[in-house]
Amino acid sequence: MLLEPLHFGEPSRPLFGLRFAPTVAARRTAILLCPSFGMEYMRSYRALSLLGQRLADSGFDTLRFDYSCTGDSSGQSGAARLEQWLTDVGDAAREQRATTECSNLCLIGLRLGALIAGAAVEQGLSAEHLVYWDAPRDGRAWVEQIRGLEPPFYARKNQYRPKHLQLDSGPGELLGTPVDPALCASLLALAPARQVSGTQCLNLSSADQDDSALPAMMHPAPSVRLPDAAHWDRASWLTTPWTPAASLERITQYLTEILP
Repeated sequence: MLLEPLHFGEPSRPLFGLRFAPTVAARRTAILLCPSFGMEYMRSYRALSLLGQRLADSGFDTLRFDYSCTGDSSGQSGAARLEQWLTDVGDAAREQRATTECSNLCLIGLRLGALIAGAAVEQGLSAEHLVYWDAPRDGRAWVEQIRGLEPPFYARKNQYRPKHLQLDSGPGELLGTPVDPALCASLLALAPARQVSGTQCLNLSSADQDDSALPAMMHPAPSVRLPDAAHWDRASWLTTPWTPAASLERITQYLTEILP
């Protein structure tokens, strides 16, 4: 596997990405990995990197990237905006189409990243496939779940701390990640994308996810139940790196079967 770090997009606000180049004959489909945000971004970082490696080993030119004001992309965390993230997805998609010989594009969005990818497609981004991986019902459901994890998370963190050293999520934060009020309002209003003509939607659900909570438009879409649990709703797992090896293998196998 050839791993290529790169910057792309507008020179004034470059985005950082990692390209996983195919190690075998390249397929016609390029893949773009859209991560989640905050604590989920950190917890799933290794999983998305391993998925990129597996997909490249199966012939898929794969790019994972950081949204503006997150990870290694430019911008301060307090300046993050959902509208800019949607633009970032488009920039990353154009980078994939411009630097590969692939004719098709598949977006894989994890958790909040699934809603972001879907919104980008709904706004006009061309993609032949859109994969929702453990997608929340909508942005409000995601924000409320993260907020609901704060009390038990900080209770565990503060268990042996003296009172004057105890931690808490301050104003304008989600589990310690700075979130500007404008970004929070946009996330709360983020609705699942409507079905877009020309884009086939697919659903991936970890073993412990409730499919009844999926966005309504996902129910008729092809769905794959993955073998590993994700524990997105468990405070005790928030700081545990998530490396669902069996699920990554199943995803790779599934996409290899259905994508050109």
